[in-house]
Parts: sequence; C-alpha cells; structure tokens
Amino acid sequence: MPARLPCCALQIGRVSPRLATYRIKIVDLEQAGLIRHLERCGYAECRPDPNDKRARRVRLTAMGRQLEAAIRKHARAAEKELEHQLGPARFRELLTTLRKMNGLSEPP
Repeated sequence: MPARLPCCALQIGRVSPRLATYRIKIVDLEQAGLIRHLERCGYAECRPDPNDKRARRVRLTAMGRQLEAAIRKHARAAEKELEHQLGPARFRELLTTLRKMNGLSEPP
C-alpha cells in the first residue's frame, strides 16, 4: 500500500494540481498553498501545460524524488512491522478495509 503523503501524490511527475490534491484528499482552497510550499522547499516545480496554456503541471524535483523514496522506504518498513504483528491474513484484511475506506479510484 503506497504512502498517501503530499509529495507522493506527484510521483508520476506531470500531473495537474487538481489531480494531485484529489489524490491526497484536500480541497481546492488548500491546493495553491500546498503546491507553493512544496515549491519553496524545493520538492516540486510547476511548469506550463503544453496542451493547455491556462493550466500548469506539477512534478517532483530531484530532491522531491529523494524524499519520496525515503518516505516509501519507511512506509514499507512500517507495513512489514504491522504484517508481522497482525499476521498475513489479518494484515491483508486491514489493507482491503483501508483501500475501501480511502476510495482509491481516480476522479471521473
């Protein structure tokens, strides 16, 4: 189960701010502030969308990709510890429940 943190929402590299914020379940009002913060910290950059001059695309910088890798490493370690404590069957049940609760589908 991938970590659901802000920089991980941008993992694919060239997503719209709207899709990025949908993936981490924040409202549009928070979107601009979050992206500006990630830019100021050097984790993300915004560029014009080549297909739509009114839009922009957000992607992780090299530093953002390094942070994402570290987050994923720690998330995997935490998942392994949970699986060890719960056992494989209960852990799979937990993942199924969390995925249902999170609604992992993309926006229409």
